[in-house]
Amino acid sequence: MIARRLAIALATALAASSAARAQTAPPRRAPAAATAAKKPAAKKAPVAPATPPAPATPEKAPAAATAPAIAATPAAPEPPRPTFSPLPAGRTLAGEAWRGTLLVGPEIYDGATALKLRADLETDLLPLAPRAMLSGVVCLGFARWSEDETTPLLDAQVTSEASTNTFELVPSLRTSVGVGRKGTLHADAGLGLFHARTSVETSAPGLGSVKGSSSTTGAVLRFGVGGQLDVNPRLRLAAEAIGLNFHLADGGATSVTILGGAAYRF
Repeated sequence: MIARRLAIALATALAASSAARAQTAPPRRAPAAATAAKKPAAKKAPVAPATPPAPATPEKAPAAATAPAIAATPAAPEPPRPTFSPLPAGRTLAGEAWRGTLLVGPEIYDGATALKLRADLETDLLPLAPRAMLSGVVCLGFARWSEDETTPLLDAQVTSEASTNTFELVPSLRTSVGVGRKGTLHADAGLGLFHARTSVETSAPGLGSVKGSSSTTGAVLRFGVGGQLDVNPRLRLAAEAIGLNFHLADGGATSVTILGGAAYRF
C-alpha cells in the first residue's frame, strides 16, 4: 500500500518535471520557405575618381560704401576781352600801370600860333564800370611864342621882336570809356600852375636896340577831350582833339590846343 502511494508520487513528480521543462525550453524557428527567392545583390556603380577640391576662393570683403562721386564742375568760360582794357599792369605805386604819353601840336592864342610839346604821366585809379576807368594824369607842357613887328617911324623902320616861353604843370583827372576792342575816348579836367616869361627887343636904324623882359605866374585850368588806339600791348596812338587852357592871370587868356602823339606803358 505504502509502496503504491510512493510510486504514484514519483510518477506525479516526474510528470510535473517534464511539463516544467517543456514550458521553459525556447521555441524552434521554422525553416525559411524554400520558395523564397533570394534577391540578387545590386551591382555597385563604378566609383568616379575623386576630383581634387577647388581652391577656396578668398571671400571678398564687402565693398566699403563709397561716397557718390562729385561731378566735376565745368570751368567757367573765359570772359571776353573787355573793350576797354588798360595796358597790362607793370611797375606801379598803387597796383595799376603807369603810362607815358608824348604829344605835340599847335597852341592857338589871340590869332598867334605856337608849337606846344606836352608830356603826360598817367596811372589808373578806379574802375567806374566794366568799360570805364578813372585815372590820374600829370601834364607837363611847354610852348614857345614868337612875334616880329615892324613899325615905320619917320624915315626909319622900328622893329620889335617878342618871344614868350610858357611852362605848365597841371595835375588832372581823366575818365576813359572803351570803344570797340582797341580804342578809348577820354575827357580831362585839371587845375595847375603856369609860368610865362616874355622877352622883347626893339631896334631902329641909327638908334640902337632896347631889350626888356617880364614874367607872369598864375593858375591854369585845363579841359580836354581825346582818344587812344592800341597798337600792341605796350604802345598806343594818342590824340587830344581839342584842349582849352584858361590862364588865370593878368586879366586871363585862353588858348586852344590840338595835339597828337603816342602813349607807352613802362
